[in-house]
Amino acid sequence: MNAASLDAVLSRFHTTAPTYDGGMSNHGPMVVEALETAGLADYASAFAQEALSTLEPLQEAPEGDLVLGDTNEAGWIEHYRARIKAASIEAVVREALPPLLPGAMAGATHGLIRLSHAVRGWGRAPSEVRAEEVAHALGYWASAFQPLPGEVGTAPAVDLHTAMATLPGLTEGERSRAGMIFDRVRALDGVQRFADAVATVDLREQSSSDFISEMVAIAARLMLTTPGAGFAYLHAITATSAVRSLLPFVDASSELAVRHAVFHCVAALHAAHGGSKAWLEWEPPQALPEAQTLPLEAGRSQGDHAIKLAVTVVGEMSRRPDPALLCAAVAEINRSRG
Repeated sequence: MNAASLDAVLSRFHTTAPTYDGGMSNHGPMVVEALETAGLADYASAFAQEALSTLEPLQEAPEGDLVLGDTNEAGWIEHYRARIKAASIEAVVREALPPLLPGAMAGATHGLIRLSHAVRGWGRAPSEVRAEEVAHALGYWASAFQPLPGEVGTAPAVDLHTAMATLPGLTEGERSRAGMIFDRVRALDGVQRFADAVATVDLREQSSSDFISEMVAIAARLMLTTPGAGFAYLHAITATSAVRSLLPFVDASSELAVRHAVFHCVAALHAAHGGSKAWLEWEPPQALPEAQTLPLEAGRSQGDHAIKLAVTVVGEMSRRPDPALLCAAVAEINRSRG
């Protein structure tokens, strides 16, 4: 399937809302781009046909001013569509990221993830459809904007690994039983020990690329060792890796803010799910799959998260091989198969 044919598939999702069923994320455009990245675009039509049957139409924008986090998906999409028409993708994304980063938990990090897929797809084959996808991604992030308690790195004292190893989790009584991941992290609001902990991480001297590699390695181990919460930590892997596609739109002087935003999200996911230390003791199995086989297996499974994770893992493995990433991808492929 060539780029034009893939655009025809992608455009079908632009009549649908970024969320459905009370806040579930519309994964369609992200999966289409991931399949293209993996050279598996021929799987896109079948995936889209199934996904579109569950999505909801994009509603008309209500009147009134736009406010970050107001859930006005259509209004924010219109806003960014107009900005893109008046400027360029590069200029609009560069301008949008600083105010959006403090709310990177938006849609359980799916706003950030969708934008990453959108700019990567647009960079590969610029088109009106792909520019529209950037508007949808930015609109989703802005409408679902969700700040987290505390300020990262204001009292820097410990490195990333130590910060995650010592992060205090919520007690069983404090934890939320909400169905949505982004609702579970709201249980951290007002928890001073979490705010105090995230303030102590020192990410100043770590390069963004090294930070991403270390953070996805930790997230993969969390996914593999936290019963009942693996699905939440899957997002920690894909959101962290997604930042690689956004760094070209961020000035070097602002990269620390990106690292802080990602750390804040992963730390919140971890603390909200109890903060288990089991990840520190994870050991890889003797037999491991080949990374390059994972996207095809995920594509055959038709699992949206499996496809996105498998493609993410291949990209991260090319930079810093890690058996935990392979095992995380296999676990999600198996889960998607039922």
